[in-house]
Amino acid sequence: MTTAQAHRTAAKHHPRRIALFGGSFDPIHSGHLSVARAADRRFNFDEIHFIPASRPPHKL
Repeated sequence: MTTAQAHRTAAKHHPRRIALFGGSFDPIHSGHLSVARAADRRFNFDEIHFIPASRPPHKL
């Protein structure tokens, strides 16, 4: 088995845990990071992606 095959096999049995954190982040501050860290501690994510909203509905 090649290394690439081993990675594909492992990925099938252990999917990556990816968090999507949306918000205006204008600007990003310690509160945003604190929430992301708390979620990571609770759910043990492999990745956390911050997704900025171009026009948040509560700020129209």
